[in-house]
Amino acid sequence: METQRRVLSDITPTVLMKLKEKAPIKSGRFRDSIGYRFQTSATSASVHFVSTSPYARYIIEGTQSGKLIEPVTEGIQSLRWADSGGYIFATSVIRGSTEPNDFARQVAVELKPYIEHVLQNAVVVVSS
Repeated sequence: METQRRVLSDITPTVLMKLKEKAPIKSGRFRDSIGYRFQTSATSASVHFVSTSPYARYIIEGTQSGKLIEPVTEGIQSLRWADSGGYIFATSVIRGSTEPNDFARQVAVELKPYIEHVLQNAVVVVSS
């Protein structure tokens, strides 16, 4: 178990840095919201890379066009976004489609050799 935790601690900073490097950047809030959580049990340890951004799902999975978007936070009556001429306000918008962004999968493929190397070096073979 201790070896698993050590290996996860070794690879986590590299994976996190690469995820943030490859994440799409518009305002930087999504990229800045990417973090990780360790999960351990009696027999295993894992790390989950997560985003606290409420729109992370739409970046990763994409969206379909035609969806009506309205404010959902109590007390908020309009949507606001920046345009080249300043801010635009609307009570609702009909969303166009966005393509899914598979940057996390690209990072996994890119770092696979590195992670396998770290794992191979962590394995200790005990023979009797």
